Amino acid sequence: MAARLPGRPLFAAVTTEASLRIDATAVRHTGRGEIRLGRAPLFERSGTAFAAGEERDAATVAAMLKQAGFSATLSNDMAERMLRKLLSNAVVNPLTALLRVPNGALVHTPARTALMRSLFDETSAVLEACGLPRDARLWDELLELCARTAANRSSMLQDVLADRPTEIEAINGAVVRLASRHGADAPYNESLVALVSAMRGDDKEG
Repeated sequence: MAARLPGRPLFAAVTTEASLRIDATAVRHTGRGEIRLGRAPLFERSGTAFAAGEERDAATVAAMLKQAGFSATLSNDMAERMLRKLLSNAVVNPLTALLRVPNGALVHTPARTALMRSLFDETSAVLEACGLPRDARLWDELLELCARTAANRSSMLQDVLADRPTEIEAINGAVVRLASRHGADAPYNESLVALVSAMRGDDKEG
């Protein structure tokens, strides 16, 4: 977007708002959360590169979101917030989609938990190379997320069940691409991209 829209202010946002896609034109708001937004980090360039954007413009966007009834807060650490969000999505979304289970079922068996841990370790190592601070609590936070949202169906699982295109390339595919840029391998993420894509045939025409 930064390349296609030179000079335009661009911001990143991470949200914990919950929603459910009803059809092609309707989304139901299913749970309140919060939105954090700030300068957009350009991970493909360097850990210190940001898209153009002024704080006053971000404050205007936050004010508009608040007027619409959302909770919105400015943040100066969007890179870390985005990487933490990517870490949880890269573990929970593809595994729930592949196993066709709600979030909480990922920790119901030792085999599933072990698979989660292997994917978590690989993904967190890649994201640490991109600037994610090493934090031993991240694994516990992921387990807490699965417990807190035990009955939830991830967006990727919903897409698979509805035979819609998934975000596998944007989530685990992004981890694979980041790993390549840093000279690392990401075999678990590569396998999940291939498997989830093959479930639907995301590369089919039409």
